[in-house]
Amino acid sequence: MQSDAKRSTHVDLTRWRWAFAITLLLGVVWLAVAATLGAYRGYQERLAYQRARATLHYQQGMEYLKARRLDLARKELEFALRLEPDHAAAQAALQQLQQLEQMPRPQANPSPTPTPIPTTSPNPPPSDVLASAFEEATAAFRSEDWEGAIDLLESIRLSDEDYRRQEVEELLFEAYVARGRALIAEDRMEEALRMFDRALALRPDAADVRTERERATLYIDALSYWWADWDKAIERFQQLYDEAPDYRDVRQRLLEAHIYYAEKLGKQGDWCAAVQQYDAALSFENSADLRASRDEAEERCRTGVGIVLEGAEELPGRLALAAYDTMAGRYRIFVIPSPQEGPQVLVEDGAQPSWSPDGQFLAFRSLKPDELGLELFTLATGERHRLTHYVEDGFPSWSPDGQQIVFASNREGDRRWRIYRMWVGDAGSVVSLGFGRSPAWSPDGQQIIYQGCDDTGNRCGLWSMAPDGSNKHPVTDVPSDTAPAWSPDGQRVAFMSYERAGHWDIYLLDVETQEVSPLVVGERSAGLPVWSPDGQWIAFMLEQSGVWGIYVIPADGGDAIKVTDLPGATDDWLAERLSWGP
Repeated sequence: MQSDAKRSTHVDLTRWRWAFAITLLLGVVWLAVAATLGAYRGYQERLAYQRARATLHYQQGMEYLKARRLDLARKELEFALRLEPDHAAAQAALQQLQQLEQMPRPQANPSPTPTPIPTTSPNPPPSDVLASAFEEATAAFRSEDWEGAIDLLESIRLSDEDYRRQEVEELLFEAYVARGRALIAEDRMEEALRMFDRALALRPDAADVRTERERATLYIDALSYWWADWDKAIERFQQLYDEAPDYRDVRQRLLEAHIYYAEKLGKQGDWCAAVQQYDAALSFENSADLRASRDEAEERCRTGVGIVLEGAEELPGRLALAAYDTMAGRYRIFVIPSPQEGPQVLVEDGAQPSWSPDGQFLAFRSLKPDELGLELFTLATGERHRLTHYVEDGFPSWSPDGQQIVFASNREGDRRWRIYRMWVGDAGSVVSLGFGRSPAWSPDGQQIIYQGCDDTGNRCGLWSMAPDGSNKHPVTDVPSDTAPAWSPDGQRVAFMSYERAGHWDIYLLDVETQEVSPLVVGERSAGLPVWSPDGQWIAFMLEQSGVWGIYVIPADGGDAIKVTDLPGATDDWLAERLSWGP
């Protein structure tokens, strides 16, 4: 009996296992069928949606075709075919459009009778198509797919302006506004304005939308003055802040604008105005660093200390340099620093400036198309006087008495660089001193140091000669040594070189001992050294991460201090020149 019971139990278990397996299998099959049916249903819904959109674009294409706006008709019909490639009516309409495009253009007189559009266009889309499109638009709206909702609703309006007009316009208005706000959040302000304009076209009396548009416009306007005009940028951001203090980052923008403006005013020496800007910034952020900057500006305002460069004591004289304005398409000569206005344009269409010893004149290379060559700029009158007539002439350097100029040029037919000397104001006095470039007249007037070689083209480096071209002899023996600049006392020469370390660096030459020592050496390009009038500083150009700037360094060595970014671009920095005058 026990054996029969065990067999019975075993059979029951076996049957139960089979039943469970069959049930499980049927469940899996049912799920697969359901998933397939669901996918198929989703596919059918997407297909119906595509067909509805294709019909709407087809209808718009036919409207354009009737109005003979063929380009717009083609776009709509081709878009309909992209949505539904087998759309027979769109295919036929596109063929008709092509025939119209191939017809000869009518003459102005007499006016021919226009060829009628074939009357084979189908009826407007049936209500079920529009209903499907409206349902899809509503679903897109609820899921916050503003672009999809707008596309469908606009298509419905184009196909049948009266179809559920109030509901369509209500949804379209809300979608325009929502999309505009989303675009503002993405910092796409111009596109947001277009959305608000569409919304206002539907509801001109929508005060809240008009306010949002005005604030976005004010924000864009304020940003357009960033870095260009701090007064106007601050004025507009302040207006926006007064109206809506929580609007985007307007509070942070105001804080930064006041700080940047204060720093700019400080560089210009207008410390009292800088104090006002720091006070305004402190109303937004009362930090220790900001208070310290404000206190320093107040002290300088009280004591009357003038121009101070970033991290440096007050520096003497004026620094001139040239930069290319990519927007205007021209070179300009700037003066840095300026007592009141900071870096400012001194000469248009000029490069390679050189101050006269008394600081009253500036010799430079003119780039004006009708005045190519060397010119003289008079600071007192702002007049330009032409010195030479060759576009190749450049790199002028003054004699210590201010009566003569040496310069370099490859004006001759062999295109070799030569050094010339002339009396200021006498173009007929130009005399060639021999081969070489980048000349610099010594403070005592006895030597001209330049980049050159011997008569055979060997032993290249820095050379020296008398002002009449005699007594030529080498000073250094590295061919890339160039751009020499005398110290005011005539005891040292600063120059730049590439071959000494494998990149452009700045070195000092002791004239008496002929010893060369590095001043600015590193992986970044540095060059075009020039001495301050008191001989305590050397200014130079240096490149960091593709950005050129003007720096100064103590003549006896130390840390370099940035003066400013180059106020423009440079297509060949090796052809530039700095000049530090009184």
